[in-house]
Amino acid sequence: MRMKSACLIMALAFALLGTHPEKAAAQVCNFSNTGINFGTLTLDTINQSSSTGTITANCSGTRGRTITICPNIGSGTGGNAPSGDPRYMTSGPNQVPFNIYQTNGIGQVWGSYVWPFAPRPPSMSVLIGNNGNGAAQRTVNARLSGVAVPAGIYTSNFSGGHTLFDYGYAPNFRCSASTSSRATRVPFVVQVNNTSACQISTTPLDFGAITALTNNIDATNTISVNCSPGVRYTVSLSNGTSGATSPAQRRMTAPNTADVVSYGIYTNANRTTVWGTNGISDNGNGQTKVYTGYGRIPAQPTPDASTYADTVTITVTY
Repeated sequence: MRMKSACLIMALAFALLGTHPEKAAAQVCNFSNTGINFGTLTLDTINQSSSTGTITANCSGTRGRTITICPNIGSGTGGNAPSGDPRYMTSGPNQVPFNIYQTNGIGQVWGSYVWPFAPRPPSMSVLIGNNGNGAAQRTVNARLSGVAVPAGIYTSNFSGGHTLFDYGYAPNFRCSASTSSRATRVPFVVQVNNTSACQISTTPLDFGAITALTNNIDATNTISVNCSPGVRYTVSLSNGTSGATSPAQRRMTAPNTADVVSYGIYTNANRTTVWGTNGISDNGNGQTKVYTGYGRIPAQPTPDASTYADTVTITVTY
């Protein structure tokens, strides 16, 4: 009997499962900028003042990847000097110089890759976490220079083409002239409220040492006033602290005597216009203006020998 053999052929198969890298998700960033407010200052009385703002970036994308942000900030509506430094805040035709810096204190101007000046912006980095999101903040430093300008609110608006924040995955994306679809406008405002001020100083009105009051005795002093540009002001004098009821009949008194010495202060050298509460009116220009007080002790009975004095209050109203 012939034996037959059978052969069972089993087909074996396996699947090789490869590891595929995660596909990079599109990066999306949203930005905000608090702007910069220097507050209320009297600009013609200061040298410099500093303030800050904050840029915030909230991004989504591929976890573990880093997004590089290029926050371009241009001139602002106030314009800038030919070099880009300083920028200006304006109120009408008047300008307040300032600039935006990458660090606190004197440092690199914060500029833009899309303006024609040398200063460039710093970059920002956002690391995307396991939840696909990430955030970062950057301080914007600003400093203005004191200047004599009229009171008012001075601003520079960074809107429209004055800002352009572009971004992309590192290391391939680098800050440069940006025209990508990711470029985002991030408007903000820089402002200061300039208030009016007046400063005043004076010299004594000293008639010197005299032996008799049989003739007029004249002397002068000066009153210096510095008021902000455009400020209308009046400089007036009180009747003194010795009980006078008229600016033309002010009185000097001395200790231990009831005697008085009458005198007047005038606005003109001929001593015909009394300087009292009516005052001298003028317009400020940010520069010191000097006014002369023309004093006169008219002829009168000579009192006992002593030192006679009075205190007059100077008031600048504006």
